[in-house]
Amino acid sequence: MNRKSLLWHIFLPFLTVSVLSLVLITAYTSRSLRDFFYDQTGRDLEDRARLLLTEIEPDLVQGHHENLQRFCRRMGEAAGQRVTVVLPDGTVVADSEESPDRMDNHAQRPEIAEALQGGVGRSVRYSATLGHQRMYVAIPVTGGGQHVGVLRTSHSLASIDRALSVVQQRIALGGLLLAVGAAAISFGLARRISIPLREMKAVAESFAQGQLGTRLNTDADSEEIGALADALNAMAQQLDDRIRTIENQRNEQEAVLSSMVESVVAIDRDEVIIGINQASCDLLGLRADDATGKLLP
Repeated sequence: MNRKSLLWHIFLPFLTVSVLSLVLITAYTSRSLRDFFYDQTGRDLEDRARLLLTEIEPDLVQGHHENLQRFCRRMGEAAGQRVTVVLPDGTVVADSEESPDRMDNHAQRPEIAEALQGGVGRSVRYSATLGHQRMYVAIPVTGGGQHVGVLRTSHSLASIDRALSVVQQRIALGGLLLAVGAAAISFGLARRISIPLREMKAVAESFAQGQLGTRLNTDADSEEIGALADALNAMAQQLDDRIRTIENQRNEQEAVLSSMVESVVAIDRDEVIIGINQASCDLLGLRADDATGKLLP
């Protein structure tokens, strides 16, 4: 049976739990920060769109698409955001960063479809036109009691992703340092527990070899380990006392047998000699050391 040291039985699970906890905390913190920044960006884009809504509504209703294009360009440069105006059929009529004639129909864009239903559309995706991840927020434009189009604002998430990456790296570095510290602490605690037990093992082995004079140190910090050391010491003392008593009784018995002039032989049920005094040895012509363990002649 391949047994592992108690040190590893304590250290490895403690380290595993510590590292797993740090990984989960890091992942949760990163996700929470990402959701917070994304939500804040969405709110800012929606507020920007509502501020621009009253400016574009007259030109959109009257079909002044050239005015809308100039307005979107101007607002996009001023705010650092992309502004797009889309008709109910998905046709792009104005965009701050691209010529509307070269843009695809946007009717299937999720944020546009949701805005055409009367809600506020929001989505995050990769922009093939601009080549990076962006957030899009779209709101409906109404005129005469009906939807006449959609105003969409968007902002690059590259700067947010870079900032989150830096935060994640710092959290990961802090987590790594904490993991190393936790590993060192757990290793030290495991050693404090395992070292006294190893000493007890060594002393118990010496007890098994008959060295009952050895004693364990009972000044342990742990109540359980100290109690175990006391119990081992008490056991060794009792064994030593009993062995000494048995030896004294045997010596007394041998002295009595040796002083007797009568022949005395002790045998078991198989007539094997288990004890014999000198008188019997002289009578039978045997030596005490040779006779013990042999059949009675």
